[in-house]
Formats: sequence, structure tokens, C-alpha cells
Amino acid sequence: MAGGSTATLSSIRTALEDLKAYIDADGPFDGILGYSQGAAIAATLLVQDKIDQPSQLNPLFKCAVFLSGGVPFDPAALRRSEVRFLNPAVDGQPITIPSAHIWGSNDTDFPDTSPRLSKLCMADIRTEIIHGGGHEIPPLKGDFLAEVIDAFRKTVDSTVSRA
Repeated sequence: MAGGSTATLSSIRTALEDLKAYIDADGPFDGILGYSQGAAIAATLLVQDKIDQPSQLNPLFKCAVFLSGGVPFDPAALRRSEVRFLNPAVDGQPITIPSAHIWGSNDTDFPDTSPRLSKLCMADIRTEIIHGGGHEIPPLKGDFLAEVIDAFRKTVDSTVSRA
């Protein structure tokens, strides 16, 4: 989707600028959690941060949690006023902080976005939980709650072991 509409490009840029302004004003934060398109914007910001400071000595966040996450945008394309979604086959794994990914196997709204986002994150420090629902955050109870808590702990523990 190169050269997306001006409104889409404008809304993406505004969302990124607003998120960065919030972080600058109220941060720093150890982690970020995003749902759906919010996850896509959060992931885009993580990739932008990696481009801006490749050494990642002081990453913007230490970990990320993505719920039914959307695919992040290519920050370099946005700078050229183009809209392009990142693709793991082309872009590799540009998100290099521990991450947890939770999505539904029956997501008919955006069926391929969460797996694509997950593959953009480093495999050895990402955790995936796939539930039987759709594009939603299912009720957190019973075994599923325990699985989610374990994924959160694993993600946070990965940040500590990398420090």
C-alpha cells in the first residue's frame, strides 16, 4: 500500500506524534501495551526508535505486549510520505525487545496481522498466546488468565535478564 491517502498518512503521523509526546511528557515507561491498531502504532514507534538509535543502549521501552496486534508501518516510508506495512520476509525482526503477543485463532476482522507482527519481533524473546476467540480480548479467567500472567512474567523477566 505505497503512497496511501493523505488522510491515512496524516492520521498515522498524528498518532505517532501524540504517542511520542505522551511518552516524553509522562515517561519513561518500562513497557508498552497495545490493542489492534494501537499495537500497530506502538510497534511502529519501536521500529522508529531502533532506526534512530541502532545500538539500543536506551530503548524507548524495555518490553511490549500486543493484543490482536496490527502490522506496524515502515517508518522510512512514512518519512517519504508513503504508507507501507512492514513484512517479516523483507524487513526481518526489527523489534528487538522482549514481547508478548496474544490473539484469536478465529479473528475474521484481521486474520493475518497478529502473526505478522509477532514475526517482526525477535523469536527468542517473544511469547505467543493464541486463544479460540476473534479480534478481541477474551475474558481473563481460569487457565487462560494463568497463561496470560505467565506470558507477562516471561516478557518482563526477559527484560531483567537483558539489563
